Order: sequence, then structure tokens, then C-alpha cells
Amino acid sequence: MIDPTMGAMAAGRANAKDVVLLKQSIADFECSKHDRVRLVASDLNFHRVIFDASKNRLAGRFFSTIRRAMLNLIMVTSQLVEPEHTLQFHLPIMLAIQARDPELAAQLMTDHLIDARGLLIDNRGEQGVPRTSRPPRRQRGSSKS
Repeated sequence: MIDPTMGAMAAGRANAKDVVLLKQSIADFECSKHDRVRLVASDLNFHRVIFDASKNRLAGRFFSTIRRAMLNLIMVTSQLVEPEHTLQFHLPIMLAIQARDPELAAQLMTDHLIDARGLLIDNRGEQGVPRTSRPPRRQRGSSKS
């Protein structure tokens, strides 16, 4: 769970410009409630700004690596809840970073990830897929007979 670590680092290292960017990503999110593409983009941007605000040289590279997975996650969860649900997590995270409270920022990021995981698990169960099972993987080189 890298997001909570980045949230804590951002709370300790963010400058005024980073806080402005976080606030802007939240404002963009609020203005995009009827535009799913913009909504997803602003949600992803919120997380990118946190990675950047951590001032960790490797964080930017790492974000580039996990960007696609985060995008896919946000695309799914954005269909499962109203935008206000996500804002209930983003606003306090931004305030914790602005207040320079690393422990709170990390806890709030953890809560956000746990919520997203729960949404995905609940959605999977609603689709008739048992929560503990996964579709069988085909082995390489195997073909249907």
C-alpha cells in the first residue's frame, strides 16, 4: 500500500503550490460530476499530485508504472458510488496534507484504499462471483480441446 506512505510524505513535504494543486484537483472533480472521463481524470490527478508532493524522486517513476492500474481501479469504482462518496475521502486527505499531519494523511489514505477494496469486493459479489474465488487461469501453452 504505497498511497498511504506517499500521503504521509506529502503531508511532511508539500509546499503551497502542491496544496493549490490538490485543491484544484478536488474542484475539477466537483465540476465533473456529469462527465465521467473528466471525473476519472481528476480523481487520478489527485493521487498523482500526492505522489509529486511527496518530493520522492522515485515516486514519479513509480506512479508512471502503476498509473494504468490506478486508472482501471478508478474507472470501476467511479461507477459504483456517487462522486460525493469519493469527496468524503479526498477532502480530509487534502486537509491533513495541508495541516502537515503525516499520521492522519496516511490513515486517511489507508481508509480510502480499504473503501475502494470493499467496493470492488462487493461489486464482485453482486455479479455472482464468490468473493474468495478467482477465474481459473489458463496455463501457457495450453489450448482448448
